[in-house]
Amino acid sequence: MIPVNRASPVLVALSNQYNCYLERIWGQSDESAVSVNLHARFNTSTMNGIEIQASLFKNKVITSNLVSTKLYVLADSGFTKTFIADVTMTESSAGLFVGTVDQATLALNELSGRETYFIECKFSRVRKKYSKGIYFNHLGIYDSVNRLKHETEFLQITKVDF
Repeated sequence: MIPVNRASPVLVALSNQYNCYLERIWGQSDESAVSVNLHARFNTSTMNGIEIQASLFKNKVITSNLVSTKLYVLADSGFTKTFIADVTMTESSAGLFVGTVDQATLALNELSGRETYFIECKFSRVRKKYSKGIYFNHLGIYDSVNRLKHETEFLQITKVDF
């Protein structure tokens, strides 16, 4: 007989033929398996603003209630957040929420890559609350290059030869 140390994370039962490792599961929580997936990207379909997608995830997308989604811009000198807007999110499929923020909502802030934005998303499920925040920038370089290309093409089409 081998005495079991109570501080040991694994219990071991030994016999003449088999070694068994026993795992204690009664004190463990599976809350770490639940996470918030949050993504942001430039809205290429309208070439205006950003698209946001959020869901609560545990092995697959699970149904939950989206409490709030907030958009902030960071100061150039540090990580001071300035609130811009509450983002309206709609449920596109079970548990998957999508929303858009257009350039008019961003006001003087651009999507040129100079500014850094922060999105904070909060979910509630059963009696638990989950939240996640992400920083993003460099979304609008595609938009800026595309606009410059169109302006250059326009100038080449409309130029007058003397």
